[in-house]
Amino acid sequence: MEGGNPAAAVWICDHVPTTVGLPLAAPLAPQRVPNAWDAHFRVAHAHDMARWQTHQRIARIMSAAWEMVLFARRDNCSWQRYLAEYLYRARGWEFKLSLFPLPTRADNGLPWKRLYGQQPELNPKVNYLSMCRNGGRFRFIEALRPAQRPKVVICLGERHEDTCTRLACAASHTPSMS
Repeated sequence: MEGGNPAAAVWICDHVPTTVGLPLAAPLAPQRVPNAWDAHFRVAHAHDMARWQTHQRIARIMSAAWEMVLFARRDNCSWQRYLAEYLYRARGWEFKLSLFPLPTRADNGLPWKRLYGQQPELNPKVNYLSMCRNGGRFRFIEALRPAQRPKVVICLGERHEDTCTRLACAASHTPSMS
């Protein structure tokens, strides 16, 4: 989970996280509560946010929706303000999650084997993908959706559109936008 409010009306589902995770020096532990972009996070990453294109796109979508729902207007949408102040808040309007929780490449461009070569369950990469699909990851997401009941699920990327849509819409009438 990348962050925000799981009870939010809008879920954004990506295939991999847009941020670099922590090194895997210790065994992986489940994360039971999603991160939220609080004031400390926003100050610490203020200069980095200018490079986060995926989050900027999401902020554009959410700021436009925010303006229409709250103020019934299509102008004065400041996506920069939404990104800086509202995106992924603990009680915010959106929740971002990834189908596969590990980044495929680090910021320094290291390939998968160099990043996770010391983790036998993750190599080769097909083992990791299978573990997510057939292990608890996808079942967790499938169970989370009906419990939280998002109104809209936005699936990013075409590569895993079928999987994202299946997880988002399984056994419900939740609309999906790809």
